Amino acid sequence: MKSYFLCLRKKDSETSKAEAVILRSAACISIKRENCQSYNNAREFFLRLSEISSEASAVIMAVDREFFVNAKRMVCSLFSLKCAECEELARICNKDEDLETHCTMPENSAVFMTEDGLFSGFAVKKDNLHLIFLPLDNDRIPKCEKAVKRYISENFPCENSDDSSNDSGEYGSSTERAFFELDDLLSESRLKAFVSVSPGGKKVLNKFPKKETISFFTSELKRDGNSPKTYAALLAKEASERSGSNIGASITHAFKVEGDNQDKCFVVVAVANSENARVKKVCAEEDESVGALIFRAAGIAFEMLAKTLRNGLTAETASASSSETKKPHVKHRKFLIAGICAAVIAFLSIALSVGYFMARANSSSVPSNSEIVKNYDDTDDRHGEVALIPDTFVYEDVLDTQGDESASETSETQSGTENETSSEEEISATEGTSSTHPATEKPEPTTIKETATSPPVSDGTFLFTVYGYGHGVGMSQYGADYFAKQGWSYDKILTYYYTGTTVLDDPNMPETLKVNGKDVETSLAVAMVVQGETGPSFHTEALKAQAAAAYTYAMRNAGSCDGLYAVSNPSQTVINAVNAVKGKYVSYNGTYINAVFFAYSGGSTVSSSSVWGSTVNYPYLVPVDSSSDLKLSNCKTQVRISASEMKKRAYDSYGVALTGDPSSWLKILSHDNSTGTGVGYVSQISMGGKVLSGNQFRTYVMDYDIRSHCFSVEFIPN
Repeated sequence: MKSYFLCLRKKDSETSKAEAVILRSAACISIKRENCQSYNNAREFFLRLSEISSEASAVIMAVDREFFVNAKRMVCSLFSLKCAECEELARICNKDEDLETHCTMPENSAVFMTEDGLFSGFAVKKDNLHLIFLPLDNDRIPKCEKAVKRYISENFPCENSDDSSNDSGEYGSSTERAFFELDDLLSESRLKAFVSVSPGGKKVLNKFPKKETISFFTSELKRDGNSPKTYAALLAKEASERSGSNIGASITHAFKVEGDNQDKCFVVVAVANSENARVKKVCAEEDESVGALIFRAAGIAFEMLAKTLRNGLTAETASASSSETKKPHVKHRKFLIAGICAAVIAFLSIALSVGYFMARANSSSVPSNSEIVKNYDDTDDRHGEVALIPDTFVYEDVLDTQGDESASETSETQSGTENETSSEEEISATEGTSSTHPATEKPEPTTIKETATSPPVSDGTFLFTVYGYGHGVGMSQYGADYFAKQGWSYDKILTYYYTGTTVLDDPNMPETLKVNGKDVETSLAVAMVVQGETGPSFHTEALKAQAAAAYTYAMRNAGSCDGLYAVSNPSQTVINAVNAVKGKYVSYNGTYINAVFFAYSGGSTVSSSSVWGSTVNYPYLVPVDSSSDLKLSNCKTQVRISASEMKKRAYDSYGVALTGDPSSWLKILSHDNSTGTGVGYVSQISMGGKVLSGNQFRTYVMDYDIRSHCFSVEFIPN
């Protein structure tokens, strides 16, 4: 028996998020692509529904709110469903002209209640057919997700328990879910991502439904002796340039490993903007076809793209606010690409860390490996991540546990692989070494490798107690709100957090600012940022301070709001606050300051140099008291990491092999005591003898799993 997913929506409705949630909830059903159909006409929708009802075991109907009430009546009539009022819905439903229909549900049905009761869905079995009727509503359907998933899991056997290698053309695989989640993020941010794939890979990935947000293309760039990883990075760079949103990905053709493992092959995936990339090698599993490998690698690429959209390739410490900042009061914060471009242009002349390789490239030619590979000292770490470097290209090896193997190119087809005669040494990028290589030489592969004879890790957990949220530099947004409620004016707040500055009227205010690559009227652009960064719940003076800081940041960034979170349709409260300070900017010695900000501190702010290195030393970004932040209920958080996980993170991030007693692995060497309780922003921490800044540890080792680098850590044995 077949399962179907039918959508009824207005022609121009943006419902990709709702569709993704529903398909994710229905993963067990494994709906074929050809059985997922969308209609803009109710007549065609119900004609198709009547046609498939005799052959289907389940039909999921997702209906836009414009059609919802009448469609619900029609479904109940078509299948002769007896209905009655649902008392629970009647209690919570808001007043509505069709309230009776909203509260009426088929007898013996499972009800999927929305938050306000309106447009609630249901599931009922009629003879041998499961009918699942849901709202195609981006805001309401997430509230129903758990209930829908529970109903489906209880009524259908999971047909895809091991979906990691699924390339059978069914929705519900991990790759499909990653695809729809990425589409959701891109749609919400009004962005588009290009993915570079080989001709054979394009045939595999053409199985995906056509989406305006994700485009596959085949590049004409030649490999020209570059390693698979560098080649993948350059392809992803080209994809990012095509997208117009400064983000792209690549999935290479298959490479076959030479030597003893003749049947072993791999592809490399990469995600990049125009300056940075992250790469990952994906090895074929036993008896996995090349087509299946490409399909699985695509899922990894989609996940990497989604993570980049959420956190940014250049992380929050290079941004006006923390890139991963998902403030408790702001919903749907999924996209922030960080980057203090002006600061980087002014201060960066060398790359930032060992193991990050620079590659110069353009769309017409790719230089040889010897021309693009260099190592650099990582002690500077100006912005806690690989930062934006003009005219250069940096890539990061996300994970490579396979070591360095010789590889030859393999053309991928559905039937098999075909060796070429060329082979070359791959690059291994592992931080922690200090050697450099002349431009005329290939770098020697890193030899640090965890051996099978390493002593087992003792059981136990590392407990991180963390204060604050974000990098801690500049203006605390919640601190600004606190001071505003104490009667401070917006300009007093700004000159307090940005020491030695003044607030001036800008005689050169432009008519528009760039928001996601588009020209937007200046006041509206700033309002979109303020709506996204704080929201209307903040005090008016705090909103004004945020508006002036956002405008200043954008003007310093050549009139672009890149790196700031902006949302459409700002509230009138926000618009009024923005208009009240239109053209106001924060000045230091007559120039726009680097007006960075973050959510809330661990008791005080920190200097730019203590976080991003001594060469990024802004005299107005120095520590000031913000102890009111400590009063926030969620200022203090705790994160637990197992000893085995910490061991893996240390090795993956810096090549540090942690051995012996885990209680000796991590040791905080210095901090600023910002909380006043013996805990502060960490200046230095030792990880198995490797000394890192607190920001480096948070960025590279913890991957932002802790909210700030104001923390303490203790080991708790099991």
